[in-house]
Amino acid sequence: MISLSKNLNRAAYLLLASLFLTNTSCRKSDTEVIIPEVVKTIPGPTVLLATPNSGLAGTEVTITGTNFSTVLKENIVKFNGTEAVIKSATTTQLVVTAPTGGTSGTIAVKVNGKDAISIVNFTYGVYPTLTSLSPATAKPGDRITITGTNFSTVLTENKVSFNTGGAAGAEGIVVSATATQLVVEVPAAAVTGNVSVVSKLSATNLLQITITPVSQGSNISLFAPQSSNGIERFVVDARSNFYAVYNIGTFSVAGPDGVVKKTFTKADFANHAGNIVGIGKDLNGNACVAWNRYVGSKSFTTFFRIKADFTSEMIGTEVAPSQSSITMTRPFVVDSKGDVFYTDTFSVFKVENSGIDLTKRYLDGRTYPAAPYISDIQIDAAGNLYVLTKGQVSATENSQSIVKYDGNKNATTLFTVQTTTIPTSSVAPVPSTTIGEFKSFVRTPEGDIYVGDYSGNRIRKITGNNTTEIIAGSGEYGRLFGGYELTGPKLSTPVPRPLFIAYDAVKKVIYTSPYTYDKGSFVQVFAL
Repeated sequence: MISLSKNLNRAAYLLLASLFLTNTSCRKSDTEVIIPEVVKTIPGPTVLLATPNSGLAGTEVTITGTNFSTVLKENIVKFNGTEAVIKSATTTQLVVTAPTGGTSGTIAVKVNGKDAISIVNFTYGVYPTLTSLSPATAKPGDRITITGTNFSTVLTENKVSFNTGGAAGAEGIVVSATATQLVVEVPAAAVTGNVSVVSKLSATNLLQITITPVSQGSNISLFAPQSSNGIERFVVDARSNFYAVYNIGTFSVAGPDGVVKKTFTKADFANHAGNIVGIGKDLNGNACVAWNRYVGSKSFTTFFRIKADFTSEMIGTEVAPSQSSITMTRPFVVDSKGDVFYTDTFSVFKVENSGIDLTKRYLDGRTYPAAPYISDIQIDAAGNLYVLTKGQVSATENSQSIVKYDGNKNATTLFTVQTTTIPTSSVAPVPSTTIGEFKSFVRTPEGDIYVGDYSGNRIRKITGNNTTEIIAGSGEYGRLFGGYELTGPKLSTPVPRPLFIAYDAVKKVIYTSPYTYDKGSFVQVFAL
């Protein structure tokens, strides 16, 4: 009994001692801060890109992103819910195989239980195959039919390249598309070689085509090369002389060979105090210029005719057009009486040269857009006036006409055609079937009319009501020829946005110049 009691007392003593020591050792200073342990957060993966983003089952796809695991089994990749086999992995790239049974949709990545922050899409598809093309020999501008399988019925999803040689070539214009046939316009730059098709996926084979040159007829050549000293406006007189006003203020005349014959100064125009603000022609084909000067806020204009010896004579007297000013971008014409007709876009004004300002609206177009407005103006040897009008049908469609007015202002519509306004930001070739907006025209002494198809990058001849024939231009806005030298066959060479055109009735050639083109303006010339 005594022995048992002693043992219990000893155990109690040891327990109390242990509790005392534990309490003493855990006590901290009242001013000491306890810092909790930091828990590390591993960021989830992100998916930025899948290359390629379409293909068949078994296609090797590289997924680019961040925070992938270098341990294959720690990454899970699913194509629209179907798991893919991962072949290799780094922290920024996963190489996987598109799974059998997968469907088009998202690619999702999970790493160590964390889902990707972003997702990309993969499209399952079938490769197009090419069976034949007809005809197998063609020239630029012709249409060929490519027969095969798995084409897209959406025009823009089919890309047809000529002379690819395994690389991107000249792209044709797909005019129509079914699942088995594509009708394609051969581009101007096409040459004999391969034809390939991409319709979401690249075709598994190539076809061969032989390209023959277009009918040469006459070639386009450069009359005035590209220069930052751009030509603002030009006319060609009845003696084949080319008059041009430049943006640096120079006014000169050159022969049909391009050699400058004379650079005019103010002394050639009675030391006029103003500046040249317009250039036009009279009914006999003489070049005329308009000089402008200001007195306070009032503008005065003097018109001069340039004679065969390059001297000038004043047309009538100085006038003060009160309705609208003469501008370089709008032409003017002069009749046998010395009366001047010019346009401000909405109306045609007649300036009668007498001692008083008799400026008046000859043709009133102020009701635009209900009525057409005027883009260009011409006059013939009999004094008949011709105007190119434009009325908007919709945001991109126009109804354009050339209307003849006799001396009594009796109107005769010579033709009407529907045109399309194509955004100036577009650089894609324009199909030959698309008639772009007209900005200018010329009328030959024989009565033929040629228009500058500004939006369609071509020159067209009016062949009937609502019908035209392409005379020059490939439909391309820009293509390099020997370091910006645009010259070559007239039907396969670009005629970029012909804003101004002029006609040489002696040599029967047309001059054309774009509104703007890359590093400077230029003038092209070709024979009809």
